[in-house]
Amino acid sequence: MEVNSLLELYKAAMSGSVSTLTTLLQNDSLILHKVSLTSFTETPLHLSALAGHLDFTITLLNEKPEFASQLDSLNRSPLHLASAEGHEKVVQALLAANPDACLVFDEEGKIPLHLAVMRGHVGVIQELIRVEHDSIKELSNGSETVLHLAVRFNKLKALQELMKWVKDDKLLVSPDLEGNTILHVASMLKHLQIIKFLLSVSRIKALINALNFKGFTALDLVEHCPQDFRSLQVRDILIKAGCKRSTDQTMEDPPTPWKGKFMSVLRKCDKYLMKNRQDWIEKMQGTLMLVATVTATVSYQSATNPPGGVLQQDTMTNISGVSCNDPVKGIKSCDAGTAVLAYEWAEVYLFFVGCNTACFVASVSVVLLIVGGAPLQNKFCTWLLTIAMVVAIMFMSLAFLQSLLLVTPGHIFQDVRKMYHISIKIWIGLFGFVGLVATIRLLRWILIHLIKFKRRLTKQTKANAGQIISA
Repeated sequence: MEVNSLLELYKAAMSGSVSTLTTLLQNDSLILHKVSLTSFTETPLHLSALAGHLDFTITLLNEKPEFASQLDSLNRSPLHLASAEGHEKVVQALLAANPDACLVFDEEGKIPLHLAVMRGHVGVIQELIRVEHDSIKELSNGSETVLHLAVRFNKLKALQELMKWVKDDKLLVSPDLEGNTILHVASMLKHLQIIKFLLSVSRIKALINALNFKGFTALDLVEHCPQDFRSLQVRDILIKAGCKRSTDQTMEDPPTPWKGKFMSVLRKCDKYLMKNRQDWIEKMQGTLMLVATVTATVSYQSATNPPGGVLQQDTMTNISGVSCNDPVKGIKSCDAGTAVLAYEWAEVYLFFVGCNTACFVASVSVVLLIVGGAPLQNKFCTWLLTIAMVVAIMFMSLAFLQSLLLVTPGHIFQDVRKMYHISIKIWIGLFGFVGLVATIRLLRWILIHLIKFKRRLTKQTKANAGQIISA
């Protein structure tokens, strides 16, 4: 019986039957409170507001005003639905019951004003802004102003109404996520009447040469679109109004001497470092895999078959005849299968093991990066791959030199030691140079992109702020 009554309530909401609602309330005074116990995603007020049943809506609000603040499964209030449908009188009733609903965002990041603007309901726009003027400043989905929405949906009358309420020029300057002003959007979508209206507003015309984040003016966007008769009309209107291409503007300040020298040096370094590059890292992928595999194999073999070999059987003395028994280190004997020279020159052998291990880890890392499908066109991955190979080869070289010291006889040890130090200095310098070049390439790429971004931001700021101030 209760379920049937609730179904009758929702049917009455859809048809707007106030008499049915009155009868249901007489039979069960708590029926409106029982709506929250159902599985329906909307309240009866959502349905009546959507359908525009004013009398039914007013009766519901008198009986249960809390309905005005309840949201459906898409986080929409009854005010969202009435605003989207343009039911002005219903909107007035809902605003009287809950004016705070003006600033409630639905699942798509829109408030009631956004929906009213998208559908061009001028009367509803007036009511919503009158009750909550700050709603005009709210962004749709965090990216578009109400002016952008009016332009994008080609609602000229809604745009004209909004312009009456806009007092802050910052709203006119405000760009979308791509840096496009409302004139950019209107030109790109070829809305002729809206373009003419925008250019008739002095505050908008002052921004006619504004640049978006890609450095394009409204005229640039039109010329980049597929050309048809409407594009030619838009282009003609913009040119007559004084709109220029970005390449025709001299927006930037002349560079200071230090800035000019810095950019010149940067360009020379860029030209030198990138000469004949041609994505060499991709072409050398197979070679890198081969080299990494070889270095990993060499380091593995060096670990299992170290310089000087391994002991074939347990013994109580090392090769110098010194006893292996060392109570301090917990050593009782020289065990079979262990490195011979580890007992003779422990510190030197440990350094050899460290270099060999570093070489093996770096080599295997390179193999994993390549096999794992690391994006080699990415500059950071290229740098990481290069540094890993430098580390692998450098430590393999150090392990080789260390193994030479371990197996060199005493009568020529000093001569080999001199060659050892000279070789280390040369190799460290060479490896450091290679690593530095790779790092400079990465830093150059980062710096170039930062400079480009700063340049675009400066252009856009000057276009959007400087021009309106001068106007």
